[in-house]
This record gives sequence, structure tokens and C-alpha cells, in this order.
Amino acid sequence: MLARRPETRYAVIPDAGHDAHLDQPARLHDAIRTFLRSAP
Repeated sequence: MLARRPETRYAVIPDAGHDAHLDQPARLHDAIRTFLRSAP
């Protein structure tokens, strides 16, 4: 993915399974906010 989309970021959401939006919504939102703030 990184080779095709260099803006891609890898994030690990601790204590979350496949449904990170249900398991750890605040941590997921933090990761998304961080990504969006770093976008050009």
C-alpha cells in the first residue's frame, strides 16, 4: 500500500480488535485526527 499511496499511515490501536471504532473509539479518533492534521 505504501508503494502505491505514500500518504498512507500505519496505526496500531491498543486493545482493539477488528472493530476499532467500537472497541476503542477515542483512540481511533485520535489516530484519524493526527492523520488529517498531517495531510497536505
